Amino acid sequence: MNTKRLVKITNIIGLISFILLIYWIFVFILVQVFNLKIFRQHMTEIFGLSIFGIIALMAGTLMLNIMLNLTRIAERNEHQENQRNGKKIGWLLLAVFPILAGLLFMGNRFSIHKKEELLWQSAHAIIHRYPKQTDFMAHYQFTPEYARQTAEHLRLMNKLDTSIHDITVLVPDYIDDKSVYLAFDENSFRVRLDENKKQIFEKQDFIFSLNASERQYLDQTFQQNLSNPKLVRQDNHYHLYYPHQINDKTVIVFLLSDYYRYGKIGS
Repeated sequence: MNTKRLVKITNIIGLISFILLIYWIFVFILVQVFNLKIFRQHMTEIFGLSIFGIIALMAGTLMLNIMLNLTRIAERNEHQENQRNGKKIGWLLLAVFPILAGLLFMGNRFSIHKKEELLWQSAHAIIHRYPKQTDFMAHYQFTPEYARQTAEHLRLMNKLDTSIHDITVLVPDYIDDKSVYLAFDENSFRVRLDENKKQIFEKQDFIFSLNASERQYLDQTFQQNLSNPKLVRQDNHYHLYYPHQINDKTVIVFLLSDYYRYGKIGS
């Protein structure tokens, strides 16, 4: 293999590596800036990836610089032809950027739709596949037995049905004449011991923290006996508030949370 051919091969390898690096940085920036749910969340630390990208970019630039200088020596007679071909290739490579962006946003939308669909399936499964357990949870009483049984029911659902996970039962109650919402989940059977090792079972341990929007929704749902579910996106997570009624009266609200750590690709 002569030197001229060797230079061409190294140029091709170097250019492909450099172009892929540029595309990777472009994809990474889009995923981070627009919080796209495509790849595994927090693939590595952002800072580490940024440093790696900068170093790799510098190394690629240096390698290209050396190879381009070698090319000028090895291909003097083909300069004009390569220039024309280079412009065409350059336009083609630039066209890849909007295509990549479109694919990323399409994948993100598909991932969001899939997550929403899974939450709706989970809510449907709770009501229709587990009527006995749902009926028990719907008859709320603040007792250790209610907390224990609710936790057991939710754990059983989680084990038997892969579409059900991260469920919380929300109920209205009062503490010192103040309206509060209590939350019961599969880890909700919490009994503390006092200094004399007596069991303490208090409503304060079950208070569910709410922002203004959540409180407004729950207040309207319970006071007006509404049955409209509410889907909320918070950062990388999705929450579905799903009211359950008995005789047209809203008695509890199921809160289903999607805490998947990954998007579609690589999950």
